[in-house]
Amino acid sequence: MLIKTAEFPKALMLLSLRVGEHLRRNRRALAAAAEARGWAVHWYDAKKVCAAASQALRIKDFDAHSLHLRKSLGPPWSKDHKTAMAAAIVAAG
Repeated sequence: MLIKTAEFPKALMLLSLRVGEHLRRNRRALAAAAEARGWAVHWYDAKKVCAAASQALRIKDFDAHSLHLRKSLGPPWSKDHKTAMAAAIVAAG
């Protein structure tokens, strides 16, 4: 789930929650609260978001792109960071 806040139009706040029934309930409650404040909530499939980011950026290989960013930005940079960046790109696109 990605939440773009109205108060910070250039900033994206990403909430990456792992799968689990209690987390799904919390995620839905958090999304409802965000929408009640007028914030845009974007749902994404973590397994497909990197391909969608490749399309949004018009590049062939998002993994190679994120590896280049990882090398230039330095730690920490994990799979979760790559997924978060991909979701932000898709939502902003």
